[in-house]
Amino acid sequence: MQIEAPTPGSLTVEFLVLQQGQVVHVEPLAGRALFVGRNPDNDLVLADATISGRHAMFHLADTGRRLMLRDLASTNGSFVNDVRVSATVGLNNGDKVRLGSSVTLEVRIGPQTTATPTPLPPSLLVDLHTGLAHPVRSDRIYVGDEPHCQVQVPGATTACITLHEQGEIWLSTDDSEHAIEPGTPFVVADRELVFRAPTSALSATVRDGVERTSYAYELEVQLQAQTGPEARISCPRTGKHYCVTAENRVSMLWVLARQLLNDQQAGSLPEGAGWCVDEDVMRGIWGRGWDQMGPNNYQVLLSRTRRELVKAGFDGWFIEKRRGHTRLRLGKVNLIEDA
Repeated sequence: MQIEAPTPGSLTVEFLVLQQGQVVHVEPLAGRALFVGRNPDNDLVLADATISGRHAMFHLADTGRRLMLRDLASTNGSFVNDVRVSATVGLNNGDKVRLGSSVTLEVRIGPQTTATPTPLPPSLLVDLHTGLAHPVRSDRIYVGDEPHCQVQVPGATTACITLHEQGEIWLSTDDSEHAIEPGTPFVVADRELVFRAPTSALSATVRDGVERTSYAYELEVQLQAQTGPEARISCPRTGKHYCVTAENRVSMLWVLARQLLNDQQAGSLPEGAGWCVDEDVMRGIWGRGWDQMGPNNYQVLLSRTRRELVKAGFDGWFIEKRRGHTRLRLGKVNLIEDA
Protein backbone atom coordinates (compact mmCIF):
# COMPACT_ATOMS: atom_id res chain seq x y z
CA MET A 1 0.00 0.00 0.00
CA GLN A 2 1.51 3.31 -1.06
CA ILE A 3 1.56 5.77 1.84
CA GLU A 4 0.00 8.91 0.41
CA ALA A 5 -2.04 11.89 1.48
CA PRO A 6 -5.65 10.88 2.17
CA THR A 7 -7.81 10.48 -0.93
CA PRO A 8 -11.04 12.45 -1.36
CA GLY A 9 -13.60 11.06 1.02
CA SER A 10 -11.10 10.48 3.83
CA LEU A 11 -11.83 11.88 7.26
CA THR A 12 -10.30 14.51 9.42
CA VAL A 13 -10.58 13.53 13.08
CA GLU A 14 -9.87 15.20 16.40
CA PHE A 15 -10.60 14.29 20.00
CA LEU A 16 -11.73 16.81 22.60
CA VAL A 17 -10.39 15.84 26.01
CA LEU A 18 -13.09 16.79 28.52
CA GLN A 19 -12.68 17.52 32.21
CA GLN A 20 -15.85 18.29 34.16
CA GLY A 21 -17.55 19.02 30.86
CA GLN A 22 -14.90 21.52 29.73
CA VAL A 23 -12.44 21.03 26.87
CA VAL A 24 -8.91 20.96 28.28
CA HIS A 25 -7.06 19.60 25.22
CA VAL A 26 -7.64 18.88 21.53
CA GLU A 27 -5.79 15.91 20.00
CA PRO A 28 -5.87 15.41 16.20
CA LEU A 29 -5.62 12.04 14.52
CA ALA A 30 -2.52 13.03 12.59
CA GLY A 31 -1.79 9.62 11.03
CA ARG A 32 -3.67 6.39 10.59
CA ALA A 33 -3.67 5.45 14.28
CA LEU A 34 -3.65 7.06 17.73
CA PHE A 35 -2.56 5.12 20.83
CA VAL A 36 -3.89 6.33 24.18
CA GLY A 37 -2.63 5.36 27.60
CA ARG A 38 -0.58 6.19 30.67
CA ASN A 39 2.82 5.15 29.26
CA PRO A 40 4.93 8.00 27.81
CA ASP A 41 5.30 6.31 24.40
CA ASN A 42 1.58 6.71 23.59
CA ASP A 43 0.43 9.36 21.13
CA LEU A 44 -1.96 10.78 23.73
CA VAL A 45 -0.61 10.36 27.25
CA LEU A 46 -3.19 10.49 30.06
CA ALA A 47 -1.73 10.66 33.58
CA ASP A 48 -4.70 9.08 35.33
CA ALA A 49 -4.49 6.10 37.70
CA THR A 50 -7.52 4.42 36.11
CA ILE A 51 -5.93 4.47 32.65
CA SER A 52 -3.87 1.46 31.60
CA GLY A 53 -0.34 1.79 30.27
CA ARG A 54 -1.56 1.11 26.74
CA HIS A 55 -5.30 1.58 27.07
CA ALA A 56 -6.93 1.99 23.64
CA MET A 57 -6.28 2.63 19.98
CA PHE A 58 -8.18 4.74 17.47
CA HIS A 59 -7.57 4.09 13.79
CA LEU A 60 -9.00 4.75 10.34
CA ALA A 61 -10.34 1.88 8.25
CA ASP A 62 -11.92 1.53 4.80
CA THR A 63 -9.19 3.66 3.18
CA GLY A 64 -9.62 6.44 5.68
CA ARG A 65 -13.42 6.57 5.59
CA ARG A 66 -14.29 4.97 8.95
CA LEU A 67 -13.04 5.75 12.46
CA MET A 68 -12.62 2.73 14.72
CA LEU A 69 -11.92 2.23 18.44
CA ARG A 70 -10.27 -0.81 19.96
CA ASP A 71 -9.80 -1.38 23.69
CA LEU A 72 -6.36 -2.91 24.29
CA ALA A 73 -7.41 -5.21 27.13
CA SER A 74 -7.39 -2.29 29.56
CA THR A 75 -8.07 -2.91 33.24
CA ASN A 76 -10.92 -0.43 33.65
CA GLY A 77 -12.35 -0.57 30.14
CA SER A 78 -13.38 1.76 27.35
CA PHE A 79 -16.96 2.98 26.92
CA VAL A 80 -18.76 4.54 23.95
CA ASN A 81 -21.74 6.59 25.06
CA ASP A 82 -21.63 4.67 28.37
CA VAL A 83 -21.62 1.23 26.68
CA ARG A 84 -18.51 -0.85 27.35
CA VAL A 85 -16.50 -1.86 24.28
CA SER A 86 -15.68 -5.56 23.99
CA ALA A 87 -14.38 -5.52 20.40
CA THR A 88 -13.40 -3.06 17.71
CA VAL A 89 -16.29 -0.66 17.10
CA GLY A 90 -16.99 2.17 14.69
CA LEU A 91 -17.36 5.75 15.93
CA ASN A 92 -19.54 8.63 14.76
CA ASN A 93 -19.25 12.38 15.05
CA GLY A 94 -20.20 13.50 18.55
CA ASP A 95 -19.68 10.13 20.26
CA LYS A 96 -18.28 10.34 23.78
CA VAL A 97 -15.58 7.80 24.63
CA ARG A 98 -14.86 7.26 28.34
CA LEU A 99 -11.55 5.65 29.23
CA GLY A 100 -11.16 4.28 32.72
CA SER A 101 -13.38 5.98 35.26
CA SER A 102 -12.82 9.68 34.61
CA VAL A 103 -11.34 10.55 31.19
CA THR A 104 -13.79 11.41 28.40
CA LEU A 105 -12.96 12.10 24.75
CA GLU A 106 -15.53 13.66 22.45
CA VAL A 107 -15.16 12.65 18.81
CA ARG A 108 -15.16 15.28 16.08
CA ILE A 109 -15.27 13.91 12.52
CA GLY A 110 -15.41 15.87 9.29
CA PRO A 111 -14.53 15.43 5.60
CA GLN A 112 -10.91 15.80 4.51
CA THR A 113 -10.73 18.98 2.43
CA THR A 114 -6.98 19.47 2.08
CA ALA A 115 -4.10 17.10 1.57
CA THR A 116 -2.03 16.24 4.61
CA PRO A 117 1.74 15.62 4.71
CA THR A 118 2.99 12.14 3.93
CA PRO A 119 3.18 10.21 7.24
CA LEU A 120 6.53 9.15 8.63
CA PRO A 121 7.49 5.49 8.31
CA PRO A 122 6.31 3.32 11.22
CA SER A 123 8.66 3.00 14.16
CA LEU A 124 6.92 0.31 16.23
CA LEU A 125 5.15 -2.97 15.55
CA VAL A 126 2.68 -3.51 18.40
CA ASP A 127 1.32 -6.93 19.42
CA LEU A 128 -2.27 -6.12 20.38
CA HIS A 129 -2.58 -9.33 22.42
CA THR A 130 0.49 -8.97 24.63
CA GLY A 131 0.91 -5.19 24.41
CA LEU A 132 4.58 -5.63 23.45
CA ALA A 133 5.96 -2.96 21.11
CA HIS A 134 8.78 -4.08 18.83
CA PRO A 135 11.00 -1.26 17.47
CA VAL A 136 11.22 -1.25 13.66
CA ARG A 137 14.97 -1.31 13.03
CA SER A 138 15.04 -3.25 9.74
CA ASP A 139 13.07 -3.27 6.52
CA ARG A 140 12.58 -7.01 7.16
CA ILE A 141 10.47 -8.17 10.11
CA TYR A 142 10.03 -11.91 10.64
CA VAL A 143 7.14 -13.44 12.59
CA GLY A 144 7.29 -17.09 13.59
CA ASP A 145 9.04 -19.78 15.60
CA GLU A 146 12.57 -19.49 14.17
CA PRO A 147 15.33 -17.98 16.37
CA HIS A 148 15.86 -15.03 13.99
CA CYS A 149 12.20 -13.92 14.16
CA GLN A 150 11.74 -10.55 15.88
CA VAL A 151 8.15 -11.48 16.82
CA GLN A 152 8.20 -14.95 18.36
CA VAL A 153 5.10 -17.13 17.89
CA PRO A 154 5.70 -20.73 19.09
CA GLY A 155 4.85 -23.34 16.50
CA ALA A 156 4.11 -20.82 13.73
CA THR A 157 5.50 -20.97 10.20
CA THR A 158 7.71 -17.97 9.50
CA ALA A 159 6.15 -14.99 7.71
CA CYS A 160 8.03 -11.94 6.45
CA ILE A 161 6.98 -8.27 6.54
CA THR A 162 8.86 -6.03 4.11
CA LEU A 163 9.01 -2.24 4.34
CA HIS A 164 9.70 -1.01 0.82
CA GLU A 165 11.57 2.19 0.01
CA GLN A 166 8.48 3.72 -1.61
CA GLY A 167 6.55 3.45 1.65
CA GLU A 168 4.58 0.29 0.95
CA ILE A 169 4.45 -2.50 3.54
CA TRP A 170 3.83 -6.07 2.40
CA LEU A 171 3.20 -9.28 4.31
CA SER A 172 4.46 -12.52 2.75
CA THR A 173 3.30 -15.90 4.01
CA ASP A 174 3.30 -19.39 2.52
CA ASP A 175 -0.16 -18.76 1.09
CA SER A 176 -0.38 -15.10 0.14
CA GLU A 177 1.19 -11.70 -0.35
CA HIS A 178 -0.79 -8.60 0.58
CA ALA A 179 -0.31 -4.98 1.56
CA ILE A 180 -0.51 -3.71 5.14
CA GLU A 181 -1.81 -0.27 5.98
CA PRO A 182 -0.01 1.50 8.85
CA GLY A 183 -2.40 1.96 11.74
CA THR A 184 -4.77 -0.81 10.63
CA PRO A 185 -4.55 -4.08 12.61
CA PHE A 186 -3.65 -7.25 10.70
CA VAL A 187 -3.29 -10.91 11.68
CA VAL A 188 -0.26 -13.09 11.04
CA ALA A 189 0.51 -16.42 12.72
CA ASP A 190 -2.52 -15.99 15.02
CA ARG A 191 -1.19 -12.67 16.31
CA GLU A 192 -2.99 -9.38 15.76
CA LEU A 193 -0.40 -6.71 15.06
CA VAL A 194 -0.40 -3.05 14.06
CA PHE A 195 2.24 -0.63 12.85
CA ARG A 196 2.37 2.79 14.43
CA ALA A 197 4.15 5.97 13.40
CA PRO A 198 6.79 7.79 15.48
CA THR A 199 5.75 9.99 18.38
CA SER A 200 7.63 12.86 19.95
CA ALA A 201 8.47 10.55 22.85
CA LEU A 202 10.58 8.38 20.56
CA SER A 203 14.14 9.38 19.81
CA ALA A 204 15.31 10.27 16.32
CA THR A 205 17.63 7.25 16.49
CA VAL A 206 14.67 4.88 16.75
CA ARG A 207 12.65 6.74 14.12
CA ASP A 208 15.39 6.99 11.53
CA GLY A 209 17.41 3.85 12.23
CA VAL A 210 15.73 1.46 9.78
CA GLU A 211 18.42 -0.71 8.23
CA ARG A 212 18.04 -1.78 4.61
CA THR A 213 18.56 -5.53 4.22
CA SER A 214 21.44 -6.40 1.93
CA TYR A 215 21.73 -9.83 0.35
CA ALA A 216 25.22 -10.82 -0.78
CA TYR A 217 23.87 -13.86 -2.58
CA GLU A 218 25.04 -14.61 -6.12
CA LEU A 219 22.78 -16.35 -8.62
CA GLU A 220 23.74 -18.09 -11.86
CA VAL A 221 20.95 -19.46 -14.07
CA GLN A 222 21.22 -21.75 -17.09
CA LEU A 223 18.15 -23.11 -18.85
CA GLN A 224 19.95 -25.80 -20.84
CA ALA A 225 22.75 -27.19 -18.71
CA GLN A 226 24.03 -30.73 -19.34
CA THR A 227 21.68 -32.20 -16.77
CA GLY A 228 18.78 -29.81 -17.40
CA PRO A 229 17.78 -26.35 -16.13
CA GLU A 230 19.85 -25.11 -13.17
CA ALA A 231 19.80 -22.10 -10.89
CA ARG A 232 22.88 -22.07 -8.67
CA ILE A 233 22.80 -19.77 -5.67
CA SER A 234 25.76 -19.09 -3.39
CA CYS A 235 26.66 -16.90 -0.46
CA PRO A 236 30.29 -15.71 -0.48
CA ARG A 237 30.06 -14.75 3.20
CA THR A 238 29.14 -18.23 4.43
CA GLY A 239 30.39 -20.40 1.57
CA LYS A 240 26.95 -22.03 1.12
CA HIS A 241 25.96 -23.31 -2.31
CA TYR A 242 22.71 -24.73 -3.61
CA CYS A 243 21.28 -25.72 -6.98
CA VAL A 244 17.59 -25.43 -7.90
CA THR A 245 16.68 -27.90 -10.67
CA ALA A 246 12.87 -27.93 -10.87
CA GLU A 247 12.10 -26.53 -14.34
CA ASN A 248 9.36 -24.07 -13.42
CA ARG A 249 11.34 -22.71 -10.47
CA VAL A 250 14.44 -22.25 -12.61
CA SER A 251 12.35 -20.51 -15.30
CA MET A 252 10.94 -18.11 -12.73
CA LEU A 253 14.41 -17.27 -11.41
CA TRP A 254 15.65 -16.79 -14.99
CA VAL A 255 12.95 -14.23 -15.83
CA LEU A 256 13.52 -12.31 -12.58
CA ALA A 257 17.31 -12.45 -12.90
CA ARG A 258 17.13 -11.16 -16.48
CA GLN A 259 15.02 -8.17 -15.36
CA LEU A 260 17.43 -7.39 -12.52
CA LEU A 261 20.45 -7.66 -14.82
CA ASN A 262 18.86 -5.40 -17.44
CA ASP A 263 18.00 -2.77 -14.83
CA GLN A 264 21.48 -2.90 -13.31
CA GLN A 265 23.07 -2.46 -16.74
CA ALA A 266 20.74 0.48 -17.40
CA GLY A 267 21.97 2.18 -14.22
CA SER A 268 18.75 1.86 -12.20
CA LEU A 269 18.99 2.63 -8.51
CA PRO A 270 19.01 -0.49 -6.27
CA GLU A 271 15.66 0.33 -4.67
CA GLY A 272 13.92 0.30 -8.06
CA ALA A 273 15.85 -2.40 -9.90
CA GLY A 274 14.49 -5.82 -10.78
CA TRP A 275 10.73 -5.34 -10.51
CA CYS A 276 8.94 -7.51 -13.06
CA VAL A 277 5.19 -7.62 -13.75
CA ASP A 278 3.78 -10.93 -12.50
CA GLU A 279 2.06 -11.63 -15.83
CA ASP A 280 5.42 -11.35 -17.59
CA VAL A 281 6.97 -13.77 -15.12
CA MET A 282 4.10 -16.21 -15.62
CA ARG A 283 4.45 -15.91 -19.39
CA GLY A 284 8.15 -16.71 -19.08
CA ILE A 285 7.39 -19.78 -16.97
CA TRP A 286 4.41 -21.32 -18.76
CA GLY A 287 4.61 -19.82 -22.23
CA ARG A 288 1.41 -19.53 -24.26
CA GLY A 289 -0.69 -21.22 -21.59
CA TRP A 290 0.32 -18.79 -18.84
CA ASP A 291 -3.14 -17.20 -18.59
CA GLN A 292 -4.67 -20.63 -17.87
CA MET A 293 -2.49 -21.08 -14.79
CA GLY A 294 -3.67 -18.06 -12.83
CA PRO A 295 -2.06 -16.09 -9.97
CA ASN A 296 -2.75 -18.84 -7.42
CA ASN A 297 -0.48 -21.26 -9.23
CA TYR A 298 2.18 -18.59 -9.45
CA GLN A 299 1.87 -17.94 -5.70
CA VAL A 300 2.23 -21.66 -4.99
CA LEU A 301 5.34 -21.82 -7.19
CA LEU A 302 6.84 -18.78 -5.48
CA SER A 303 6.12 -20.14 -1.99
CA ARG A 304 7.60 -23.55 -2.76
CA THR A 305 10.72 -21.96 -4.21
CA ARG A 306 11.16 -19.88 -1.08
CA ARG A 307 10.69 -22.93 1.15
CA GLU A 308 13.27 -24.87 -0.85
CA LEU A 309 15.78 -22.05 -0.47
CA VAL A 310 15.08 -21.68 3.25
CA LYS A 311 15.60 -25.41 3.75
CA ALA A 312 18.95 -25.04 1.98
CA GLY A 313 20.02 -22.36 4.47
CA PHE A 314 19.20 -19.20 2.50
CA ASP A 315 16.77 -16.39 3.25
CA GLY A 316 14.04 -17.10 0.72
CA TRP A 317 12.58 -13.63 1.06
CA PHE A 318 15.20 -12.18 -1.24
CA ILE A 319 12.37 -12.92 -3.70
CA GLU A 320 10.14 -9.90 -3.04
CA LYS A 321 6.55 -9.13 -4.06
CA ARG A 322 4.40 -6.02 -4.13
CA ARG A 323 1.42 -4.81 -6.15
CA GLY A 324 1.48 -7.49 -8.82
CA HIS A 325 5.24 -7.30 -9.25
CA THR A 326 8.09 -9.61 -8.21
CA ARG A 327 11.84 -9.07 -8.02
CA LEU A 328 15.09 -10.55 -6.77
CA ARG A 329 17.13 -8.56 -4.29
CA LEU A 330 20.62 -9.93 -4.91
CA GLY A 331 24.21 -8.82 -5.05
CA LYS A 332 25.08 -10.44 -8.38
CA VAL A 333 23.32 -12.37 -11.14
CA ASN A 334 24.69 -14.20 -14.15
CA LEU A 335 22.70 -15.69 -17.04
CA ILE A 336 24.29 -18.41 -19.16
CA GLU A 337 22.68 -18.28 -22.57
CA ASP A 338 21.82 -21.47 -24.45
CA ALA A 339 24.71 -22.98 -26.39
